[in-house]
Amino acid sequence: MRWFKKGMLALGVFCGVILLNPQTAQAKTLKESKSYKIDLDGNGTKETVKCVGKEMGEYNGYAVSIYVNGKKAVSVSDDNALSAEISLLDINKSDSSQELYIHFQSESNGFEKGCGYRYKGGALKKLFTFSGKDAGTGRLSVMEKQPGDGKIYFSSEFYDSWLQQGYVKTAYKISSGKLKAEKKSVLNTTSSWRKQKYRATMPLKAYDSIGAKSEKFTVKKGDIFYVCKLKFKTPGQLFTGITYLYVKTAEGKEGWMKNPQKSFCEGYLEGNGGWSDYAYVWG
Repeated sequence: MRWFKKGMLALGVFCGVILLNPQTAQAKTLKESKSYKIDLDGNGTKETVKCVGKEMGEYNGYAVSIYVNGKKAVSVSDDNALSAEISLLDINKSDSSQELYIHFQSESNGFEKGCGYRYKGGALKKLFTFSGKDAGTGRLSVMEKQPGDGKIYFSSEFYDSWLQQGYVKTAYKISSGKLKAEKKSVLNTTSSWRKQKYRATMPLKAYDSIGAKSEKFTVKKGDIFYVCKLKFKTPGQLFTGITYLYVKTAEGKEGWMKNPQKSFCEGYLEGNGGWSDYAYVWG
């Protein structure tokens, strides 16, 4: 995506082994072929963890093996994936464990499947699986900030014919060995997406609440606004259309706008892009 920038986490290295502080709710990206010292089960002893990824022949998928204390603890693959991201999570701050999550991706960061593991009794045991149908979107990634409240939070792509594409914060919970999205129809955009500028190409009425009859203010043609929340037609499905947008104007006014179901805004690309009807699309 032309406007999408992916940050990398800087980690300290000591004697060839990367040291991670235990029991942090922040998600940590584990680089392949690097060794990490992590207290996975919270018993006070740090395990040596190494993740190795490899292509399964040309266009035959991708495989990841995780080694704990020099021994292969788990190996998992996906026939359609081209790469994988491995994250260290603290899903629940109230327990002593940290979890490992493998996120398989195909072309253009397309999500294929995910697998979560917990270290217990000297072995990595599968905690959950994550499928595309339960993701509700085609592209998503683990957010760095994790509350540690028993759920996993992702930055997930939404799509709408008129607003085009962007990212919202989604929460997923473990249910019967699967990772499933909370069925919410209203979701917050991510903090990074709230910085993306929109410009109205027609007058748009804003209201105090969804479905309100009394107009709060009007976003005039040419006004700049930012998108803070979105109401989706189908809860948990981010590609089924958007019915309402909660916006904040450049002047600080806030309110709900109904999606007019026709072209009503432009997006802004930094650099030479400027304002465009097709700013927020993959390409």
